[in-house]
Parts: sequence; C-alpha cells; structure tokens
Amino acid sequence: FGRRSGDSACIAFVERLKSTYRRIKESGLDANKPFHVVFVSRDETEDQFRRSCADMPESWLAVPFRTSYYGQGSSVSDIIDLREML
Repeated sequence: FGRRSGDSACIAFVERLKSTYRRIKESGLDANKPFHVVFVSRDETEDQFRRSCADMPESWLAVPFRTSYYGQGSSVSDIIDLREML
C-alpha cells in the first residue's frame, strides 16, 4: 500500500489496515496462507518516511525510501523489514 504523511485519507486507511492486520494475526487465519503488508512510501523526505514507518507494526515490510519510485522499476529484492529501521 502507499501512504503520504499528513494525508488524512491515508492515515485513516492505515489505522483500519492495522486493525484488520491485528485481527488476522490474532485469529491465526494466516497460519496456512501468510498475510503480509508491504509499504511503499509517497513521502517527500526520508524523515517523513521514518515517521510513517514508526507508526506501523514491526512485522510489516517496506520498500526503502527514494525521492521517486515512478519510472524507476523497484523490485521485490528492494523490500526491507521495518524492524531494521527501528
């Protein structure tokens, strides 16, 4: 999912996603089919990106911060574990 710091619609979506993610994990529904969340930042600065990541569960994954992803072809190998950032 994508998110931009300060965007109220993004903030509301993330809160709902966190709640849904927590319920899935607590219920064990992902035992046979793991459920992962990957964050793709739309933040304009690395500081905004770090603050966005700090507000998410540590088990979520994130594509490393770049000033622009559009047209650069990021790959799955670029995904990082949020725990590495905290």
